[in-house]
Amino acid sequence: MNHNLENKLQNLYKEINAILPLEIDFDFFKLEVDRSGANIYKSNEIYLDSKNKIYDEIRKIYSPEYVIDVGANIGFSTILFSKVFNPKEIISIEPNRNLIEIIKRNCHINRVENANVLNVLIGDSKKELKKFQINTMMSVDSRVSSLKSNFEEVDVMSTSIDLISKEYNIQKESSVFIKIDTQGYEEEVLKGMKELLSTFEQYCIVMEFAPYWLEEAGTNPEKFIREVFSSFNVCEFPIDNSFYPIDLLEYQKNTLKPFQANDFVKHVKSLRRNNKGWVDLMIYKNKS
Repeated sequence: MNHNLENKLQNLYKEINAILPLEIDFDFFKLEVDRSGANIYKSNEIYLDSKNKIYDEIRKIYSPEYVIDVGANIGFSTILFSKVFNPKEIISIEPNRNLIEIIKRNCHINRVENANVLNVLIGDSKKELKKFQINTMMSVDSRVSSLKSNFEEVDVMSTSIDLISKEYNIQKESSVFIKIDTQGYEEEVLKGMKELLSTFEQYCIVMEFAPYWLEEAGTNPEKFIREVFSSFNVCEFPIDNSFYPIDLLEYQKNTLKPFQANDFVKHVKSLRRNNKGWVDLMIYKNKS
């Protein structure tokens, strides 16, 4: 993108965010937002996600005891999953230190008392300090790498889903729901949850798949998604705002296959201008 145009757009976002309310009503919960991300959470796309009937189907099939929200941002998903799933415990994970207190306030406002808010970066199995780039213009787009402007680089302690599962004593018999939205770092997140994926009896994972951001982070999206399709049950995560709800178990029969990887990446890229399309995927294991 032209640098001058990029600056103009960023200034426009600032002007829009400056006049938007800092508290947004989603009917069954309220959300305090930060100025730099207000326009995103005010969008109809986010509102419809809060009404997605597929979450009711997930509750019926999986009855999640534990929710792990990887890339919690200001806590939208943390609050939504608390209200819909009513889990035993929520682990809300956000590497951007500037958003931690907002997540905690949103939990307090919505009386979510079972959330553990962690300022860590989720990746592979190592516990170590890693560099993280905080986007100072738009808080919904901070990343481990590849931001080219308007970022503050900080050190954040990294850990993994497998280590988190052990620390919180999550047993393999437990039903776990995990959301992964890490702006192109998803490959590393999956590397750090091999034990959970191979030993747990039941899980449902919603993971963002954005080829452009994966490439920016140094991941080959075709190779990555082919491996995911080869290793797990995967389908596109359905957005269901229809009058007659989707039967999730029937929908899950439309699993994506390794031979479809290249065509699938092309399809996803085409969903937005400049090949910046993205989708959410559902990775799942059901009790036999």
